[in-house]
Amino acid sequence: MMPIATHVTGLLARASRLAALLIPLSGFAQAPTYYQDIQPILQKNCLPCHRTGEAAPFSLETYEDVFKRADFIKMVTESRSMPPWFADPEFRHFQNERILTQEEIQRIAAWVDGGAKKGKEPRVTSAYPKPVYPKPDFIFTMDPP
Repeated sequence: MMPIATHVTGLLARASRLAALLIPLSGFAQAPTYYQDIQPILQKNCLPCHRTGEAAPFSLETYEDVFKRADFIKMVTESRSMPPWFADPEFRHFQNERILTQEEIQRIAAWVDGGAKKGKEPRVTSAYPKPVYPKPDFIFTMDPP
């Protein structure tokens, strides 16, 4: 018969190995929330286009906007089709480049997989600043055809 101490030690060793396998899958100490984890990523990389009056076909300015497209956002960020950036960061970096890090992509996926929780809304919401476009040097006009 095996001594109890040996049996317990074996169980602890197996539990430790199992935990080591599961920790990389979760990746985060707590489930990501929109206001704490996702909104800053979107403000930095998505809102220049995905807000009212800009080029993208829909806005991602509010939790409700993002929540209803959460699965789609996960898909396009994991495939790296969004944000669109065609320069290869392995060779050169550019000012104002919009490239999601692998950690940001994993955080978005974990947020979606965890139920896309809203989290605690901040007292003061940080609105994305409207861009100030420079005045053009020259404006060309054309006569109607």
